[in-house]
Amino acid sequence: MKTRALTDSHARTSPPERRVPADVCRISSSAMLGEAADRMQKFDIEDLPVVENNEIIGRITEHDIARAVAAGMDPATTPVKHAMKQGERYESSGD
Repeated sequence: MKTRALTDSHARTSPPERRVPADVCRISSSAMLGEAADRMQKFDIEDLPVVENNEIIGRITEHDIARAVAAGMDPATTPVKHAMKQGERYESSGD
């Protein structure tokens, strides 16, 4: 099952192997697309909030990554900021 947003209640009710550490619940705008895709796959999530200077500036989704790769962007060398949805609000009930 895919998860839209990571919440404190998800961490409390999920088995230990399904819990997502707080530091992987977001990604830097300068991280590569491949790193974002790896996190999403590892933790079975569809999107990540994107941070820059400790502020959420948007989000990156599996679809954004697939679209970027289809357009010829290399996930190993393309920063998240080139494929993310900017300014989109990322909601989490844990905040």
